[in-house]
Amino acid sequence: MKKVFCYEKKSLILLFIYFSFLGIAQDYSRKDSLRGNLTEIRTCYDVTFYDLFVMVDEKEKSLEKSYNIIYFTVVSDFDELQIDLALNMEVLLIEFEGVQLEYSREFDAVFIDFPRILKKGEQANIKVWYSGYPRQAVNAPWDGGFSWKKDDNGNPWIGVSCQGLGASVWWPCKDHQSDEPDSMRITCTARYPSKIISNGDLRKDTSEWNQYFNSWVNVSEWFVSYPINNYNVTLNIGDYEHFSEVVYFRKRYFTYGLLCLT
Repeated sequence: MKKVFCYEKKSLILLFIYFSFLGIAQDYSRKDSLRGNLTEIRTCYDVTFYDLFVMVDEKEKSLEKSYNIIYFTVVSDFDELQIDLALNMEVLLIEFEGVQLEYSREFDAVFIDFPRILKKGEQANIKVWYSGYPRQAVNAPWDGGFSWKKDDNGNPWIGVSCQGLGASVWWPCKDHQSDEPDSMRITCTARYPSKIISNGDLRKDTSEWNQYFNSWVNVSEWFVSYPINNYNVTLNIGDYEHFSEVVYFRKRYFTYGLLCLT
């Protein structure tokens, strides 16, 4: 009798655990489906290169007059595709072959209509202009977004983390882990004297007058020469000091750099 009772008790516990997980597993929303499903308007193109340009306004905690040029190869004929951008971020316009494209939005999905059918094997690109106030991190990096902080000297100290949320929380892209660009350029503008750090190698670092900000800015161009996950794309902006050294190792010279917060 005791063995029968123990068996029934274990069975009830297992059934409780099973239905608990079943309930969680079925708790999907339309928003989740738009983000996670690989529909025909997502599989119809393969991203090859992202050219991301971002203007960071630390005073307003916003991104201004930014864009991403999405280069892709057509996998199957289409006249509509989906990209992703958080609903709180504004799409300003989308350009293709010199014309502005029509688009619609549902949650974080952006559905783009083309004036012609793009054919399999074709190489094409769209330029997505956007701006807005990106989500602020609650507990970075676990509950991520932008972190707008000050260092001990009172200077701006800005970072972004989005592995859990996805890159579309702050820039427009095909936000699915099945598709990565083969390479990427990241150009960022921030008010002088803040320094900008991003992924890959630093290609160019200049200072110029910015009419929109009505101030001097630093513009840094970084290049990633290998495939990169969208959520790994990041920015660090602050009062950084750059140190570099040339090292001779195994019959080759290597240059390494170190950026430290002052």
